[in-house]
Amino acid sequence: SAEADEAFQRIAREARRFLLPTLQARAEEARGLTAERAGQPERALEHYGRAEQLLGGAPATSIAGCVAGRARCHGILGDVRYAVHILEDYIGTLERDGLMDPNALLTADASLVGAYLDAGLYRQASDAAGRALSIAPEVEDPERLAVMNMNVARALLEGRQGADAVDSLRRAAD
Repeated sequence: SAEADEAFQRIAREARRFLLPTLQARAEEARGLTAERAGQPERALEHYGRAEQLLGGAPATSIAGCVAGRARCHGILGDVRYAVHILEDYIGTLERDGLMDPNALLTADASLVGAYLDAGLYRQASDAAGRALSIAPEVEDPERLAVMNMNVARALLEGRQGADAVDSLRRAAD
């Protein structure tokens, strides 16, 4: 909503004023999500990009939400293959740099499930769902877990596993 965007804009401005780049980046990421949910993927991409720039010196694990957001926006704009590339490249960076942070990996794999499904890559979606499920016990963030369970449910439905999909949706609701 416009009110949420204004609030995040104020937070970003204050964070910049007090030299708090991580807080400024989180506010920009939140503005990206707000724009994305308002059906403005181009604007969302600008905010996600700004957030990533602000976090440029931080470990790659800190940009997981921005990367997932960028991938979703490219998918919305019709470039699903690029969305897949963004996420696969990000996971490759985490693995290459030895940054096996469960939160970042879960965010990327859960997003990759949806991107693979949208691209018609059902086996890869199932593999990504399996990786996300194996990481889930190490993650405590309820929002990340809910998103992961919703994407896993999509993959299970595609694989005609309706009962398992319903269980996954229940876990998402919990």
